[in-house]
Amino acid sequence: MYFDGTRYAKFNAKEGDSISFTYEFKVEKGELSIKIIDPDNETIMELQPNQKGTEKIEIKKDGDYEVVVKGSKAGGSYSIKWKLEKGE
Repeated sequence: MYFDGTRYAKFNAKEGDSISFTYEFKVEKGELSIKIIDPDNETIMELQPNQKGTEKIEIKKDGDYEVVVKGSKAGGSYSIKWKLEKGE
């Protein structure tokens, strides 16, 4: 079995907030990418395959952000969690 397609998750953040991503990302076959997209549709972070860790982003612009997972005949696994920390 493999993953072929795109999944989206959105969150809203405001300037001054920060968001921490904890992830584990393994690709055994095919292609899999995980990107964080800002309100201007620009990629602000791309997680690297076959790694795990925590990354933090400082939010510079109010709006809706997306986590985009895209697979092409991908085999493996991924887990991503995020926590939004409100600014002052």
